[in-house]
Amino acid sequence: EPDSPSGQASITEPGQEQGSVRERVGEAGEHLRQVGHIAKESAREGLHRVRDAAREKYEEGVDAVRQFGETLEDRIRHAPIKSVLIAAGAGFLLSMMMGRR
Repeated sequence: EPDSPSGQASITEPGQEQGSVRERVGEAGEHLRQVGHIAKESAREGLHRVRDAAREKYEEGVDAVRQFGETLEDRIRHAPIKSVLIAAGAGFLLSMMMGRR
């Protein structure tokens, strides 16, 4: 065993070394718990941000569809005959394409 500064061999008690290892394992476990907590909080915050962004995009989409519907209604009111003819032509084209299958 290495000599101590006083020139005498140092003797380590068997329980002392085990206690030190246990303390280190306990500290490592505590650090892991803290890291896990931080990771969990970060994931939760990220989820909230993604959810909020998705809700905002959904609301933008709903508004766009509503505005399109209003615009379409206005065009039909201003030119009903033209709108009926366009719809009939589109229906005819679709039926021709579907019939060729």
